Parts: sequence; C-alpha cells; structure tokens
Amino acid sequence: MKLYIRTEANAITAGGHMMRCLAIAAEAKRLGEDCVFITAEEGSAKLPAARGFETIVLNRDFKDLDGEIPYMKELIRSRGIERLLIDSYYVTPSYMSSLNKECAVAYIDDLHERIWDCSFIINYSVYAADYDYEKEYPQAVKLLGCDYVPLRSIYRGAGRKAVREKAEKILVLSGAADPEHFLLKLAEYIKAKPDTFGYTLIAGRFNEDREKLEGLAAETERLRILGPQPDLKEALSEADMVVCAGGVTMYETAAVGTPGISYISADNQLGNAKGFDRLGLIAFSGDIRKDYSYKALHEEIVSLGGDFERRKRISEALQRLADGRGAERLAGILTGAES
Repeated sequence: MKLYIRTEANAITAGGHMMRCLAIAAEAKRLGEDCVFITAEEGSAKLPAARGFETIVLNRDFKDLDGEIPYMKELIRSRGIERLLIDSYYVTPSYMSSLNKECAVAYIDDLHERIWDCSFIINYSVYAADYDYEKEYPQAVKLLGCDYVPLRSIYRGAGRKAVREKAEKILVLSGAADPEHFLLKLAEYIKAKPDTFGYTLIAGRFNEDREKLEGLAAETERLRILGPQPDLKEALSEADMVVCAGGVTMYETAAVGTPGISYISADNQLGNAKGFDRLGLIAFSGDIRKDYSYKALHEEIVSLGGDFERRKRISEALQRLADGRGAERLAGILTGAES
C-alpha cells in the first residue's frame, strides 16, 4: 500500500518533522513499499526529492491547512490514496476530520493538545503513557511509546555500549541554531572551571558563535569545536556522556546508550526532558531561556562522570527503552506490510 506523507520543512517549522517522516519513508522503501511526500512549498520538497521520493507540491501557505482542504480532497480522490501520514503542528480539527473521511489518516501527536479525528494516532514519546489514549481514541489504531520512535536506520541494532570506567569525553549539542548562546556560555564556564574531561561542542549551521567558540578552543586543549554533522551516531557512540536539548536527540542518545544530561530551549521539549528525568535516565538541568545555572550543570557532569556504576546502569536502561527500530515498525503498520 503506497503511503502518502503530508509534512513540511522550512525556517519556521524547522526540519524535525521532515526528518522523522523521511526515516519512516526510508523503512517503507526498504520493505518494498512506495512513499509520496506532499508539501505546501517547493522548498520543503527538495529534501525528499533528493532522497528519491516522489513529491507533490500544493503551492499553498504551509500555515493555512484549512485552505488546502479542497486540494487535498481532490488529490486523495484522484490518486486513490488509502493511507495518509500527517506531521504538522498547523493541523486543525476541521482539516483532520475532513481528510479522515476521505482516507485513513495517521497523525504524529507529540504535543497532546487535543483529541484528533484520525485512524492512527502516534505518540512515541517517553511520556505517552501519561495520557489516556485508550479512552480518548477508542476506534483508532494506537502506536504509543518508545517502540515507535522514528529514528534513522543507522540507530537500529547499535549494540551494547561499552561504558568506560573512567569518563573522559563529553559531547555537547545545541541543534542547528543556538539563540540563547548555550554553547558559548558553557564553553566560557568550562574554560574558567578546570576538570578532567575533554569537551566536544557541535555548533550547528545557524550558530552565530562559531568564531568565538573556536577562539576559546584555541586557548584550552579541553575544548574541541565541530561544525554540522551528517548524523550524530558516531559522536554519540564515542562520548562517555552527552549534554543535549530535550528533543529527538534524547532518543538517539538512548539508542546508542550514552548517559547524559538534558536542558530545554523550547516549550515542546519539556515533556521529553521531564519524562527521561523521572525515569532516572537523563537528568534534566533546566530551561536555558530562564535562570539557568551553568554551575549546577557542571556539578552534575562531574558527579555523573565520576560514578561508573550509575553510568553503566543508565546506559543499559536507555538501550532497553529505544532499540532504533521504531521507524521500521511504523512503516510496516502504515503501509500494511506488517500487521
């Protein structure tokens, strides 16, 4: 069964929606099933097209999904679409209900802001069990929890992490942009507060502090600055600990079994950060947009780095949580390749 995917990737939506949809599409392709991406704008279609997927551009305002309802209905009917995966925070109740009457709609619901009229509801978050999906979605197929985290195939079967008794390498991530200057502030603190660790900071493509970071790294051997990486698996695997925001990177970290500490830089990261912290897996250090303590973060790094048994226990628990096969499971179910 051909799976159609409606999503977007631009400066406002960022790339997370598209990347997790591409992970699902890649697994569907591996299973021998076709996927077609539907986007509002030409720019959003470039990435799936570059990966070899058929793309349909609606030439609409990506924020006005209600305005595209008649176009989507016509597309569903003309194409004979049976399954449609939607991944967008701009969906509305009328949009979802209208399309679900035309075909079986699957929705990635990682915010749980309301109950949607859909045929498949997906929430892969560590906190999905906090909500009563059984009562809220009596008729929908429910794909819930970390078994369905849509990571790329490189994270599948990562193998047990070898936890070193002496922690030495700390990986620090901030995503593509760093408007709060988190990396720079932490680098300045690290330089002024000697410890026994070596820190690798990955500055994303929109990081405005790259020159200053490299200047600090030139002054101390304990700091290394890298630019954007095609993927984080190698860096995560090599690190003894990671410091990252509360987004999908936490699940990539889990798949490779690297203990760490999280922070948040956006409201939608709070559920992940608190969920992992509540399970005793990745400690939550706070919101970097508010009264954030780099001193407390550094103390937690030193504490975790000095506790081999704790890091080993956490690593094993993380890998039990996410095995890297979530995209494969979703693709199989959504295409009908696996029941």
